[in-house]
Amino acid sequence: MDITKLSPDTIITDEMLDAQQGERILVMEHQGTTYQSTRYNGIIELEAYRAYHNIKHKDKIMVNAMVTYSDLFKPIANGKEFILDYEILEIIEKGM
Repeated sequence: MDITKLSPDTIITDEMLDAQQGERILVMEHQGTTYQSTRYNGIIELEAYRAYHNIKHKDKIMVNAMVTYSDLFKPIANGKEFILDYEILEIIEKGM
């Protein structure tokens, strides 16, 4: 996401800056490395499994996590929240 593409008249409200927290299912690849990416962030288990199995290599993990997120970039990120931090509660699947 390139924040330099924001128009100069973009208004950032206090509600957008407020960090929120919720339990989510995360599917990540290359977790804990420089190349870590989140393939799924949501609550629908079937979609999480689909995203997990679409990753062709073994360096992948699916977890239940307490996610701290912000809606700051939601308008320009196709409605997705920006993940600020997460704490893994349970490992559901882990590639070997």
